[in-house]
Amino acid sequence: MKREQYIPFDKEFLLEKQIAEYTSDKKDAESLKKLFDILEHYFHYEAFDLIRKLKQNYALFDPDLNPKEREGFIGKSNFQIFKETLLKVLERGNYVRVEQETIDEALKQSDLIGLKLAINFNDFKDYGLFVRGHHYN
Repeated sequence: MKREQYIPFDKEFLLEKQIAEYTSDKKDAESLKKLFDILEHYFHYEAFDLIRKLKQNYALFDPDLNPKEREGFIGKSNFQIFKETLLKVLERGNYVRVEQETIDEALKQSDLIGLKLAINFNDFKDYGLFVRGHHYN
């Protein structure tokens, strides 16, 4: 079974535990707090940058934009970069791709209320289904 890649504790709780365990004076505690602050800002910036890349590289392909608005993104949006960035966001969010065999099997069966799905995958150049967590039937 694949383990989740997150720590199920609040960051302040972790910081306080680290201070209690590894620091003996106030100066060390303040240094550790500064380090945690720097790390938090780094990851915040990294996430902000990923969101910026997603928005910029999707804009030209956004069906909700009118053609005049879309013109401003010609040469600035790149679908391949959008796709790569989205996959990185999903991976860091602990999402995993559902295997094609699982999708095929699910489409052969109906759900609990008798709804049967029929999707023409020829309508899509590329597609993927992602889930997070462990699910058992």
